[in-house]
Amino acid sequence: MDSLRISAYTFSGRYGILEPTGHYWFCLATWMVTNGISVVQVHPYAVRQTKEVEDNSQLKDDRKNPKLIANLVKLIVYCG
Repeated sequence: MDSLRISAYTFSGRYGILEPTGHYWFCLATWMVTNGISVVQVHPYAVRQTKEVEDNSQLKDDRKNPKLIANLVKLIVYCG
């Protein structure tokens, strides 16, 4: 599991950002690491809390989540 995580301070080259939910993310993350793509995981709780702060809503929205997750990593709010 630790081999799939990188520090937020070592961004260089290609990397993929994902919100690990269930077991579905593991195959994708393994494939990315195998192909030289660094993987950043953003905890689902952090996404949910940030969403509530930004728009005062607990509703899931597949159009907003990718932008929110990218902003979390960009602002180095990600704890990995």
